Amino acid sequence: MQHDHGLIDTARDQFVCKMDYAQRLAMLKSLASGNDQWRSSCINLVASETRMSPNAQAVLASGLCMRTAGGYIGQDNRFFMASHNIDTLESCLFATLTRLFSCNQVEWRISGGTQACQVVYASLCQPRDTIIAVAEGMGGDSSNSLLSMPGYLGLTVIPVPFEKDGLTIDLAALRKLIRIHRPALVSLGFSVSLFYPPLKEIKKYCRESNALLYYDAAHELGLIAGKQLPNPFDQGADVVSGSTGKSFSGPHGGLILWNDNERVQALKQRAFPGFVGTYQLNRMVALCFAACELDAFGVSFMSAVVANARELARLLAGYGLLVHGRSKGFSETNQLLLYPPAGISSHEMAKKLEAINIICNPVVVPGKNAKALRLSTTEITRQGMSAKEMQLIARLIEALYFNRKPASLLAKQTSQLVAGFQDIKYC
Repeated sequence: MQHDHGLIDTARDQFVCKMDYAQRLAMLKSLASGNDQWRSSCINLVASETRMSPNAQAVLASGLCMRTAGGYIGQDNRFFMASHNIDTLESCLFATLTRLFSCNQVEWRISGGTQACQVVYASLCQPRDTIIAVAEGMGGDSSNSLLSMPGYLGLTVIPVPFEKDGLTIDLAALRKLIRIHRPALVSLGFSVSLFYPPLKEIKKYCRESNALLYYDAAHELGLIAGKQLPNPFDQGADVVSGSTGKSFSGPHGGLILWNDNERVQALKQRAFPGFVGTYQLNRMVALCFAACELDAFGVSFMSAVVANARELARLLAGYGLLVHGRSKGFSETNQLLLYPPAGISSHEMAKKLEAINIICNPVVVPGKNAKALRLSTTEITRQGMSAKEMQLIARLIEALYFNRKPASLLAKQTSQLVAGFQDIKYC
């Protein structure tokens, strides 16, 4: 895939060459405000997105966005002066995050979940090491594949084996692979995240071959902080990373979490200055707000997220739509997978849903030669929706699938539903 250069050429011709500064400014403001206005009338079911609290969002526009504080917490550890307030803010963030995840070390300065993965591999693997990781065709993320740091380091990547359902890790086969290949680490990271992996059992096999257990909880961090999934450190994980957006409901960025020991000591010094120089202090404070919100409201927030996902899956299946993972209860996270109708691709179905103001995205179904729609309930739950609204959303989707109502009418009904849920909860 590549950029649409037709759109870029149009922008070059119209925006750059034909507009003066005032016209460009007006167009930019109109596009930004127009997008916000439209999205506020949509049901957002994208797993990689959610709404931040007003406190977290407001601080992103503060003067902190142009300040610098390279180095580490503490005046004598900084490369810039005037950082005493930053030291206090980052100390609060460090203390809150390590409390949320019951660990003693955290790196929060990295700009995204993929970069967090890159720091982990660059710190804990040597070039040409072997790792065992979840393949993209099984719901894994490209961050843990040869397309990212494992490829740059020349690592040998062995896929985690799964049973025929594509959802359950084949533990016996995995144990055999660990014994044969003696990997530097076993990496468990999912883009399609429906069920919690059996970390405790896998850690036993890692100990037999002295492999590290790495859990890339990109989509699950908020669910872990909200105690809806087990704490991975209690299950034996050596390192955990993830996104500060997604279910964590903060600004886009990445986290790495671990407990001090000699085998992961390199994590302390690798992020800065190897991957991070000047970083976004406004994002750091917004993340601190999000962490405090999860500390205070995470259990109620995330339990509602999971309940809504299960209810939406149950309702859609009850209407005759094909929802993945029925034999295992559909999901134990914020995500569910919905197949498109026969004869329509997932991409085309996602566009049809967008036309009625329901936003989602197509993904590969783990272990299947097929694609489905990945739906998430994080944002709509933060807007205050519950089981009653899941029924209304399921009816809207069902009506579109079976062509029961015109798309224009369904779009209007979607906007009417969302209009009553504009406030952000759990903060």
